[in-house]
Amino acid sequence: MTQYDFGVIDPDTSGIELADMLMQLRDAIHARHSGPTRPSYAVPGLLWVQEQTPTQNRLMVFTGSGDIPLVSYNPQTNSITDVAPFLRSAPLITSGEFAAERIPRATQAEAEAGVISSKLMTPLRVAQAIAARVAGVFGTRQTLDLGTALTTNLWTAIRFYSANAAGVTPAASINRNQGADGALVIDQQGNGVINVSGGSTLRRNGHDVWHDGNRPKATVAEAEALTGPGIMDANLVGTAFDARQPGDPGGVQDVTAQRTGGTVYQNTWARPRYVSIYESRIDNDGPNFFYISHDGVTFTIIGQSALDRSSNSHINMIAQGPYVVPPGWYYRLNRTPNVWWREY
Repeated sequence: MTQYDFGVIDPDTSGIELADMLMQLRDAIHARHSGPTRPSYAVPGLLWVQEQTPTQNRLMVFTGSGDIPLVSYNPQTNSITDVAPFLRSAPLITSGEFAAERIPRATQAEAEAGVISSKLMTPLRVAQAIAARVAGVFGTRQTLDLGTALTTNLWTAIRFYSANAAGVTPAASINRNQGADGALVIDQQGNGVINVSGGSTLRRNGHDVWHDGNRPKATVAEAEALTGPGIMDANLVGTAFDARQPGDPGGVQDVTAQRTGGTVYQNTWARPRYVSIYESRIDNDGPNFFYISHDGVTFTIIGQSALDRSSNSHINMIAQGPYVVPPGWYYRLNRTPNVWWREY
């Protein structure tokens, strides 16, 4: 700390005393009135140095009501650490009169956000900003590698690498075909999904897979209802088949206990239903007729019980069967058989 003011000089001051006061004033002037706080004798326009820390001093100008910082410097490294905003004019920066360390530099977060225009960007910050923008487009674990392949036809490719495998075989690449059609060739390494949008044609090993990018894959509900424009894969076709044949148990089913003569039944399966009936009755019961209908209103006879001459009775309708009931059609029997009713 070097601050001093001799105030009003006493006329009786000796020469030795005056010389001592002048030497102290000289030291204060040479040290720019340095100290942790502004000197008490400061007047407007005084330049003084604020000693902040062992590695940080600041040159100040007193305005009469406050102090304006001009330059901050490190006395141990003889380097300027900050300058007043009005000293950072464009001409001075352009001419190189201020070193980079004198101008505020952007942090990584500021560089990646890209919204501040009053700070400098170092090469590292530029690289970080580009990486953040690329990650926002291609994903955080992807690297964009654009270049021209050194081939006779010279075609451009976009390659995607995993974050830990730069320089090795890319996980996927999009290439311009060297052929006359100029189509894009997508190479997928390993397992993955390739989405094609718009009106593009998707091919696998030269064969069209799908050529209407505006049509999405069908949902399970659409597959079950067989509605909507979506495409169907093998799994959805199976789902649709199962949904269209509710209650189809497979195999031969004995439904004697669930069937009654004169009652109308409907084939709700997605395939034809086969009906076999067996009964044994005396002749005076009359023949037993099997009817089918496409609308459940108008029925047509397609079979009746056969006559067993040995016992003079109408028996065994299976002789005219099995009866085939198309999907969605209706069927009924004239009376309930007394042996069995089977469907498959």
